[in-house]
Amino acid sequence: MKHKLQRILALIVLVGMVSAVFQLGGRISAADFNGISVKASVGYQGNVREGKWAPARLTLTNMTKADLKGEVVITIAGNYGGTTDYVVPAELPRGSDVELTIAIPGMNLNEKNNLIRFYKGSYKSGEKVNIVIGSPYLISSSIVNYSIGVLASDPDTLNFMPSLNVQGYNLSVIPLKEEQLPNSSILLDYFDLLVINDVATSGWDEQRVKAIEDWVKAGGTLMLSGGAGYSKTAQAFESIVPLKQEGTSSLTSPASLSKESGKEWKSAAPITVSTGSIIEGNTVLSENGIPLAITRPVGSGSVIYVAFDPSLEPIASWNGSELVYAKLLKDSLSPIMQGNMVLYSNSYWNVQNIVDKFPSINPPKFGLLLWMFVLYMLIAAPVLYFLLKKLDRREWTWWLVPTLAVLMGVAIFIFGAEDKRSFLAHSVSVVELAPEGGGVRSGAFGVFSPNGGTIKAHFDHAVPLRPLSNEGGGQLNLTGNTQVLMNDQETTMQWNSVAYWSTRKAWFDGISLDKDTGNFGLAYRSNNGVQQLEVTNGTKAAMSHVALIISGNLINVGDLAPNEAKSVSIPSAPNTNSTMYSPFSSSLFPYGNGRDDKYNRHRELMDMYWNSANPASQMLPRVVGFSEDHTPMFQVNNDAVRTDNLTMWVQQIGTLISENDGRVTVPAGAMQPVVTSHTMQRFDEYGDGNMNFSPGELEFEFHVPNEKAKYDKLSFSNLVNTSSLQWLIFNAASGDWIPAAAEMDAKMYIDSSNTIRMKMVAATDADARLPMIGLEGVSVR
Repeated sequence: MKHKLQRILALIVLVGMVSAVFQLGGRISAADFNGISVKASVGYQGNVREGKWAPARLTLTNMTKADLKGEVVITIAGNYGGTTDYVVPAELPRGSDVELTIAIPGMNLNEKNNLIRFYKGSYKSGEKVNIVIGSPYLISSSIVNYSIGVLASDPDTLNFMPSLNVQGYNLSVIPLKEEQLPNSSILLDYFDLLVINDVATSGWDEQRVKAIEDWVKAGGTLMLSGGAGYSKTAQAFESIVPLKQEGTSSLTSPASLSKESGKEWKSAAPITVSTGSIIEGNTVLSENGIPLAITRPVGSGSVIYVAFDPSLEPIASWNGSELVYAKLLKDSLSPIMQGNMVLYSNSYWNVQNIVDKFPSINPPKFGLLLWMFVLYMLIAAPVLYFLLKKLDRREWTWWLVPTLAVLMGVAIFIFGAEDKRSFLAHSVSVVELAPEGGGVRSGAFGVFSPNGGTIKAHFDHAVPLRPLSNEGGGQLNLTGNTQVLMNDQETTMQWNSVAYWSTRKAWFDGISLDKDTGNFGLAYRSNNGVQQLEVTNGTKAAMSHVALIISGNLINVGDLAPNEAKSVSIPSAPNTNSTMYSPFSSSLFPYGNGRDDKYNRHRELMDMYWNSANPASQMLPRVVGFSEDHTPMFQVNNDAVRTDNLTMWVQQIGTLISENDGRVTVPAGAMQPVVTSHTMQRFDEYGDGNMNFSPGELEFEFHVPNEKAKYDKLSFSNLVNTSSLQWLIFNAASGDWIPAAAEMDAKMYIDSSNTIRMKMVAATDADARLPMIGLEGVSVR
C-alpha cells in the first residue's frame, strides 16, 4: 500500500512538471513566434552558375497578430566588392504562406555574405519584423557542368544521361516541376538544355511560355518529346515547334538508332513514335522516312523534336539511349567542355572601364587654361604693378594678388567644370540579333552626379540589374547604400550617400527584343567563282562601321542607314593565318592619338565581346555594326537626362544559298569542332581556342548544318602537317584515315549522319588550334 501511494505521488509530481514545462514553453513560443517564418532555397537543387542569374525562392509565413505589408530585402556581398540590397514589395496576410521568387546573381552564398530581412512599410524607413523560424540567409554552391532540366510525367526521364560522365562528359539531370519554371528567361540560364516530355502545356501561363521562348532565342536549347503524347507537349509552343503531330506509328527494329549509337538493338518490343508534317527544321535522325529527330533554329538557340518518349521501354533501359541523345546534342554537348566562360565574370573590369569613359565629360581644354594662366600673370605682374604705382597704393598688393588668384581659380574651375554641372548618363551594350528579327541586349550604364546624395535610375519595365562596384573586399555591410528595387512592371537602381562629382554604374543583361527590332538582311550571290554578299540594315538604327567577320577575314561594308544595302565580295577560302578575332577591332577602328582617339570605346567593346565568348564560338562568322544615339534608357531622379548610348549589333552568318545559281556556301567557322575523345595525358586550353598537349591522338568532328545540299568542295585553315603533328580526315567511302589537305572533295568525307570526322596525331608536346573548315556545294531543295 505504501509503495502504491509513493507511485501515485510520483505520477502527480511528474504530471505537474510536464504541465509546467508546456505552459512555460507555450509562453516562450508565443513570444518568440511574434514574427515571420521563412523557408529559402536558391537555384536548382541548391546549385547556381557563377555570373548567371538564379532564382531565390522564399516561402514567408506571417506569425504576428496582424496583416503585414512591406518589403523583403535580400542583402548580398558581391564577389567583386560592394554590397547590394535586392528589394521586393510583399504583402503577408496573417497566418498565410506567401511564395516569392527573386532574381539574384549566381554565386556561392553562405551565412556570412548574405542576409534576408522584412520591413513593415518600406526599407530604411519602416519597422523591421524579426525572422523567428528558419535561417535568415541563403545557401548555394557554384557549379560548372552541362545541366539538363527535365519536366516530364515520369520524374526518372533521361536518368540514363549521367552514365555519359564515365566517358569524359560532365553533365547532370535535374527533374523539375511545373511550378519551378520561372516567368523570366534569365532565370533559365542555369540550364544548357530544357526537356519537356509527355506534359500537357495548353494551360500554361503566357509569361512562363514567353520566358522559355525568349530563353531559346537567346541561345538555349529546348527539346520537346512524348511519343503518342507529343501534341499535348508542343501545344504551348506552336510558334517554334519543328513538327505538327498528325498521328503515330510503331517501329520494331530501329536501325537508325543502332547506327547512331553503335549499340545493338535487341528488344522485340515496338517503339511508339509520333508522326506528322515538318513545319521547319533539319531532320537529323529518321527511320524508313519517319523523322525521329528534327532541329529547328530559333534565334540564337534551337528547338529539338524527338519522336519517342525516352521514359518508356524499350528506350528507357536500352544501353544506347544516352549515346543517341549525345549525338542529338552534338552542337552543344561534348566530352571536353571547351571554354565554358561567363561573359559577366570575365568582362567585369572591362565593362567598368568602358562605362567610365563618358563622351560628354571631357578634360578642360589646355589652350583655355593656358590663356587664363597668361592673363593672370599679366594682371598680377605688370598691370597690377603699374596701376598701384599710379594710384600710389602699392601696399594693397598683399591682398589684391591673393584675391586675384582666388578669383582666377574660381573662373578656371567654372570653365573647366562646364560639362559637369548636371546629371549625365552613358550606356554601352551589345545586341545579338536573330536571323528572323529581334534579339537580346546586354551591357552596362553609368550615371554621373554633379552634387552627390541619392541617385535613382528608374526603368519603366522589369530589367535585371546588378551594380558595378568600385569598393574592395567582399564583406557584408548593412548601410543600404546600393539598392535594386524590383517588381513585375518596373525596376529602380538606387545609390545613396553618393559623393559629388561621382559616377555609379550597373550591368544589365538578358533583355529580350521583339521582331520589330529588325535584323541584318543577307543576300548571297555566286557568279563564276566570285562570291558576293549584300548586307541590308533592317533595323531602325543608323549604323556605322558595318563589317563582315567571315572565314578568318574582316571585310569592311561601311556605314548603313536604315533599309540601306551594300554588297561586298567575300573570300571563297578561309584565311590560313587567322588564329583569333580580337585583332580585328584595331583593323575596324585604327588607333588615334591620345585625346583624339574617339573609337577607344568601340574597340574595347568589340574585344570584350569576342574575348569573353566560348573559344569554339569566337570564329563564328558574323555581321557587326555600331550605332550611337541619345535616347534616354531610363530616368534619373524622375527626370530625363542627357544620355550617350553606344550599341554594337551582332548577327551570326549561317549557311548561304546563292540567289542566282543555287550554290551553297558554309563559311569557315560556321561549323564548330566538337571534341569526341583523346588519348593525351595532358590537354590544356588557354581560353582563346589555342591548346597545349602531350603526345597522343585527339578526335573531333564537324556537323554539317544543311543536309539538303550536295557538297563538292571542302577547305581548311590552320592545317599544316609536320613530322610531329598530323591532321587526318576520315574517308567515309573507304573507311580509312588519310592526311587532310587545304582543299578536298567534300562528298568523300561527309558520312550518312552529315558529319565530318577528323583526328589530330601528336608525336611530341605541342601547341595547336583546331582548324576552321568551309564547304561549298549545290542546293537540292
